[in-house]
Amino acid sequence: MAGVDTIIQQIRDDADAKAGEIIADAEKKAEAAVEAARHDAEESVKAAGVRAGKESRDYEARIHSQIGMQRRQVLLLARQEVIADVIKRAYAQIRAMEPEQYFGMLEKQIEKNAHAGVGEILLGEEDLKRMPADFEKRADAAAKKNGGSLRLSKNAAAISDGFLLRYSDEQGDGGIDENCTLEAILDEKKEELTDLVHRILWE
Repeated sequence: MAGVDTIIQQIRDDADAKAGEIIADAEKKAEAAVEAARHDAEESVKAAGVRAGKESRDYEARIHSQIGMQRRQVLLLARQEVIADVIKRAYAQIRAMEPEQYFGMLEKQIEKNAHAGVGEILLGEEDLKRMPADFEKRADAAAKKNGGSLRLSKNAAAISDGFLLRYSDEQGDGGIDENCTLEAILDEKKEELTDLVHRILWE
């Protein structure tokens, strides 16, 4: 059953092409910004009557610095766009999974995040309606691999997807909640995706 890592890998496989399109556009914008800056610089130099000497060189250096900064800003925006697109597409693919595949992915996340104690798993309203009949048993089995156990809450959590794990504190201090919604799971992958896009853009 495909998990989050598999989904990310599938999207990663065609990220190069997407990044290439974005970077080509970014480079075009950067070149346009450079050309505009050059034109402004020439007009400013003419207007100021600066023709040579230290003042002219200093002015030219400042313009080149501004051009470099503009290029870096455009490429940074391109990198952010690639990352946002990968995460958006991963989220859409997971949401579109068939129930058996989707809840199989949740089982893997339960095994990864379950504690050793006795806890409760909470699903959103939509997932409560479509979950397999044996999901509570499967969730408990996944938790047992970490030395714990889980029961399914019949009350819907205020989440769209994924699940929450809730463990009560024996001292009554409020307990522990683990946020395992898709948003939280994909957020964990953000640094990995940032590194990936960095390699695509600059290596």
